[in-house]
Amino acid sequence: MKKYYIKDILPILKAGSFKILGEKPDTYFINIKTTLEGKSDSLVFISPDRNDKQGLLENTKAGIVIIDGSFEITDSIKNDKCILVVADPKKVFATIGNAIFCNHPPAFGVHPTAYIHPDAKINSKTYIGPFCYVGKVEIDEGTIIEGHCHLYDNTIIGKNVIIKAGAVIGGSGFGFMKDINNNEVNFPHVGGVIIEENVAIGSGTCIDRGALGNTIIRRNAKLDNLVHVAHNVVIGENTYLTASSTIAGSTSIGDDVFIGPNASVSSGLMIDSDAFITIGSVVTRNVEESSHITGNFAVPHTTFLKILKKNINEIEGK
Repeated sequence: MKKYYIKDILPILKAGSFKILGEKPDTYFINIKTTLEGKSDSLVFISPDRNDKQGLLENTKAGIVIIDGSFEITDSIKNDKCILVVADPKKVFATIGNAIFCNHPPAFGVHPTAYIHPDAKINSKTYIGPFCYVGKVEIDEGTIIEGHCHLYDNTIIGKNVIIKAGAVIGGSGFGFMKDINNNEVNFPHVGGVIIEENVAIGSGTCIDRGALGNTIIRRNAKLDNLVHVAHNVVIGENTYLTASSTIAGSTSIGDDVFIGPNASVSSGLMIDSDAFITIGSVVTRNVEESSHITGNFAVPHTTFLKILKKNINEIEGK
C-alpha cells in the first residue's frame, strides 16, 4: 500500500487554513477510516458537533486526526498522534479522501459489450460501461456512464456527468388514458431529456422523457439511488434528491432544494428555491422559497411539530 505523508496532502489544502500539531517525520497514512476503525496508519476526522468528540480524540488509534479548534489538545495527545486543526474537518477530510482515494475515473472509451446507436454523438473523452444501451443521444466530454444503463433517444447529456449503474434515462412516462375508441393508451411522449453539466445520477434512477417538451436536470443537481423523475419535470441547479424520492409529472423544482429520502412530490407543483422537504414527506401543494416542510400531507415543519406534540399529549392524557 502506498504511504502518504503530511507533506503529500499540503498541496491539497489552502495555505494558512490549517495548523499541524504532533507531526513526526515518519507519520503517514495508507487509508481513511472512522475513528473507531482507525489504526496508526489511518487518517480520520472528528466532527465538532459530536457530544463525545473529546473522548474520540483521546481514544482513537488513528495516526492522523483532523479536528477543529474546539478540542483540548494535551501533550499526551500530541505525543500519541498527529493532529491537523482546520475550520471544517469534514470538508477537509472529504477533499483529501477524494483527491487520493476516490477521484480516479475509468479510462475514456466504450466497453465492447455496450451498444451505441450509429447516429449517437458521443465525445471521445467519455466512458460508457459494460452492457449499456445508448440510443440516438448526445454526450459531452468528461461524462461517465456506468454499466447496464439505458439511454433512450432524444437524450442530451452535458459535461462531467456521472450516471451510476442501472439508471434509465429517457424512457416513456406514465400517462395512460382511454382514447376515442375506449382503448387504454399511453399519452404520446415525443420529448426528450436534457441533463446539464456536473450532474450526478444514482443507480437504478429513472428519468422519464417529456411528453411534448423536455424533462430537464439543471447543472450540479445530484440524484441519489432509486429516484424517479417523471415526464416534464424541471430540477434546478444544486438541488439534491435523495434515495427513493419521487417527483411526479410537470413539477418544477428550484435551485438549492433538498428533498429527503422516500419523499413524494405530486404533479404540477412549484417547489421554490432553498426549500427543505423532510424524509418521507408527501407534498401535495406548492412550497414557498426557503421553507421547511414535513409530514403526510406535508405542512410547515414547525406546524407539524406542534400537531405532533398536541397528539402525543392527548394520548398521554396531559
